[in-house]
Amino acid sequence: MIIYRKISKVLYVKQKKGEIRIIDIFIMRQNKMKEKLKQYKYFITIFLVALILSIPLFWKDLNVYYDDGIQHIARAYATYLSIINGEHTEVLLSLANGFGYSWDLFYGNLSIIMILIGKCIITTFIGGYKFTLFLGLLLSRNNNV
Repeated sequence: MIIYRKISKVLYVKQKKGEIRIIDIFIMRQNKMKEKLKQYKYFITIFLVALILSIPLFWKDLNVYYDDGIQHIARAYATYLSIINGEHTEVLLSLANGFGYSWDLFYGNLSIIMILIGKCIITTFIGGYKFTLFLGLLLSRNNNV
């Protein structure tokens, strides 16, 4: 049985079957921190790689209008307007000159939900879109790690 006795603010005495050692509390904390880093090393590695790969997302002049980016942003904006106006979100009435358009036929709702959550955090739709892209990059890690 190991017994620790405090002898000052930073020193402890460790007793173990006749053996007595004075231990610095900072060394004890360092060892605990190393154990936690070993436990979370894969998560930290994946997070750092995702952060490095998503550096272009943080650029102010990133062209989000390329490919489907503008469609997702417009769809998020139309869904946001439907929620604010109390309308049904399955048919977006603000699209197609007020006739409405059911955009949920082609894309799932998860992307819009993530963009709207990102908009709540970052306050812009483009920022929410970039946040969603970052989360997709972070969460799409390889299971073989």
